Amino acid sequence: MALTRIRPKSDLIYGASGVRKTSNIGLIAMYVWHKYHKKTRMITLDGGGYDPLLSLVEEGIIQPWVLIARPKLTTNVIDLAMQGYWPKDIDDPASPLVSPTLATWEEIGFYAIEGLTSMGDSFIRILKRDKASLSQDPSYTYSEEAIEVDGKKRVISYSGGNMTYFGFAQDQLYDFVMKTHVLPCEKVLWTALEGKGEEEGTRAPVYGPAIVGRKSTGKATQWFGNSVHIEQLVTEEEDVKHKGQLNIVERPVMYTRTHAGKDKIPFPCKTRAPFQLAEKMPTTFDPPDMAALYRKLDELNEQALAEVKRVNVSVSQPGANGGLTTARETVVAGDSPGLPPEAPVQSQATVATVPHTAHTFIPPKISIKVSKPQ
Repeated sequence: MALTRIRPKSDLIYGASGVRKTSNIGLIAMYVWHKYHKKTRMITLDGGGYDPLLSLVEEGIIQPWVLIARPKLTTNVIDLAMQGYWPKDIDDPASPLVSPTLATWEEIGFYAIEGLTSMGDSFIRILKRDKASLSQDPSYTYSEEAIEVDGKKRVISYSGGNMTYFGFAQDQLYDFVMKTHVLPCEKVLWTALEGKGEEEGTRAPVYGPAIVGRKSTGKATQWFGNSVHIEQLVTEEEDVKHKGQLNIVERPVMYTRTHAGKDKIPFPCKTRAPFQLAEKMPTTFDPPDMAALYRKLDELNEQALAEVKRVNVSVSQPGANGGLTTARETVVAGDSPGLPPEAPVQSQATVATVPHTAHTFIPPKISIKVSKPQ
């Protein structure tokens, strides 16, 4: 099924450290490679590295850009990276950037960003490093030094409501996520650590992706299409080799619907399954597998499309005592019923009728007068 690539498509996977978030980037990269025959670009601001993905990097399936290796990381660079700009020389940490072209998106099918938590922290570090002074006015504008793009110097400014550094970081996170939604590729995924925040308005505790400031934690999942959480389930098992000893077994599980732990505080989750078949989306994937979730969505979308192509149409047909009754007819989209051909006009005054045929639209009787030539 062909879908337009210019549509909101950024997804989120969040969870504690060590629950296979980075590994899921590899699973999606393979999914995109096999389905679309396209490569992956991965932008990372995390310090954990991408060792689980080295085999795909060595084969050129994943192209990584380690932003934290840049000599002087700026908000400008992160901003442009979220719009598809890329280093001219990926092996040069200080390389100037080049803008994406149509050819870029013929080659790249998946954009991965690690991660939302690290990016918010980076904004705070950049502001502190530069001793940035954000106006105390109700709104402000902030600019950084010029950056080289396509061989020219470019200055980018940012505006926002005044909540000092944390407000600036939250504003830019939201803005940058929105920019990735419309990248002309097939899939976009952000990763994030989990954190505890507050629901806006009620101030009730809620878990969510960890970002600077507690107020955005509860609502950040609303910025994305599919938002899933990986929970590390912990169980105890008796050690068969050592009597009386217990082994702690950790097993990560990916949730697609909002769930809660022992403390009853919810972890918001959602998936964008077709409305006709949403109940068929599994609530968990064990082990965590975002590519399996995408394959399930592909399957459900194909089923929904097949259902839509079969449309029920109300059709009037002859009933008892000359009346009309309503029947139902299944019509495949593209072969929708239309009016039957018009009856030919006679050379004399006649009554043109259409035979009564079941499951056929019956027009009213038409009287047509034709004047004879003088």
